[in-house]
Amino acid sequence: MDYGAILRASDDQHPRKRKRGNSASPAPTAALPGTPEKTEILVQRRRDGEQLWHLDDARLILVIEGLRVFIRPRFLRLPNGQDIVIGHEIVTDDTAVSSDQ
Repeated sequence: MDYGAILRASDDQHPRKRKRGNSASPAPTAALPGTPEKTEILVQRRRDGEQLWHLDDARLILVIEGLRVFIRPRFLRLPNGQDIVIGHEIVTDDTAVSSDQ
């Protein structure tokens, strides 16, 4: 993960002038940790002054003999366009192996 890109996302790098995080959490993401997609989401959250992580973001839960296992949210899109988390699925790298919880 390119943490430097996240830190550089703010136009003003001075710590006292940097935007404080929003009190509202960002929307959760199914992007897996360490992927370019997740890095871009973190950069955008930083630009928007949001908290970097959401409790329902996809996350690494364990590594067994080099196999990385993640848990990530499953979404339902409502008629108004809002996505809500309806469950979670267990995946290895990018392949789903089981779903629901």
